[in-house]
Amino acid sequence: AVSLVGCAQRGETYAGQLLAGRVRPRFEVQLPQGEHAEARLSPTEALQLFRIAQEAIQNAFKHAKADTIRLVLAHEGGELSLEVIDEGIGMNGKAENGHVGAEHYGPRNMRRRAEELGGRCRIGPGPARGTAVAIRIPWRPHRMSA
Repeated sequence: AVSLVGCAQRGETYAGQLLAGRVRPRFEVQLPQGEHAEARLSPTEALQLFRIAQEAIQNAFKHAKADTIRLVLAHEGGELSLEVIDEGIGMNGKAENGHVGAEHYGPRNMRRRAEELGGRCRIGPGPARGTAVAIRIPWRPHRMSA
């Protein structure tokens, strides 16, 4: 099992590797506090969420020219949420009702991965500008063995 902190650290490491030798945008990570901070993801949950974050981060760097990317993991009401929010150039009308055209493999794969975990994926405009990828999956924290 992988901790939420470990999963976020993998995303941050990936972002650093992706940008090797280039100007680095600010990369912010927000994690659950308190009892859920040390909760664990199953290997399947960890891999799928990492791959979703990886795709969203790559898109932010490659297409959005983002200067800030936020990765937010939260647990509330039996759901785990992962949000990757960039402050790049946005999608310029490429998304309708949270759906990017079927010709784009990245968004399609992010949705498929979320659905395989029993969840959903929404891709659309960010809160201020840019793009937001929001994943919600049903989740019961796995506890570390004593």
